[in-house]
Amino acid sequence: MTTRALLTDRERDVLAGKAGGDAYRATVRSRVRNRLDELELDADVLATHEPELYEQFRTVALSE
Repeated sequence: MTTRALLTDRERDVLAGKAGGDAYRATVRSRVRNRLDELELDADVLATHEPELYEQFRTVALSE
């Protein structure tokens, strides 16, 4: 079973221009913005209550 982090496989394809049209791309972009808002809240909880997991999150999120 594959898990999702921020994007589904389909959303990755749409944002990469491999699937969907402009309207669906706009929908996917909106969904991702909403998830990023939630991600900020999640990061605050991790930072406050689970600092080790927060540091792991930061390492992954900030790697290039």
